[in-house]
Parts: sequence; structure tokens; C-alpha cells
Amino acid sequence: VLFMTGTRDQGIADIETPEWRRQAFDNAAVGDKWLVVVEHARHATFVGRYDAFIAAQARESEPTPERVKIPGELPGDQRNPSTTPARLPGSSANAAAVRERDLFVTIKSMALAFLDAYEKEDAKGREALEKAGTSGGVEVQRK
Repeated sequence: VLFMTGTRDQGIADIETPEWRRQAFDNAAVGDKWLVVVEHARHATFVGRYDAFIAAQARESEPTPERVKIPGELPGDQRNPSTTPARLPGSSANAAAVRERDLFVTIKSMALAFLDAYEKEDAKGREALEKAGTSGGVEVQRK
């Protein structure tokens, strides 16, 4: 069995903390059980979709960047501001989208390694699972 969660994978109730999500693994019987915890992953991260909710969270948690001058733009240029988006350096929404995408790639890799190990009986899949915990951002436990 593969259990996966993230360090920001909270439920709706206050008691449903990321640690609470680990209880199924902790209470499971010993024998080919894996727990993968992905640092910074939220519940929505596991579906691989970056949506307005995550964007709003990113905007709330990071300072608002200043608008950058668009190359070729004249001082005070007002080229149809309703259709010309501001280009923001380090935009919190853009950074959050990239971070979410990278986290989802990690999640897919772990799931595929597990499936390779147990469905295909591939030693490389098991090896990938075992080594995943040695890289930053991923905790792997087995029992």
C-alpha cells in the first residue's frame, strides 16, 4: 500500500492537520506499506491542478510585487490597460504555479515508482522509492 500526503495537506476541521493524515499509515499493519510525505504539498497538489484557490493563498502569503516596465513602453504609456496584463517580477501566483507543478511531478514520480515496483515487479521502481527519501523535500517511510 502507498500512502501519500504533504506537509500542508490539511483537512477542513482544525484537528485534520498534516500529521493527522499520517494516521492511516501509522495504524496499518506491518508489511509492504509505504508513506511518502512531500514537503509543501497541499491536498489539491495531488490532483495536479493549479486553481484560483491556490493562487489566492499564494497572493495572501507573499508580498505583492511591483509592476515592471514593459520593454518599449513610454513613460506613462496607457496602452489599453484593460487588456495588457502587468508583467510582475517574481509574481507570487506564477511562483506558486511553478512550485505546484514541480510538486505534482514529484508525486507522479513516487506513484509510478510504487506501481513499477509492485505491479511490474521492477527492482528499479523499488530502488527509486527507497532512494527518494535521500533527496530534499521528500520523506519516505516503509514498514
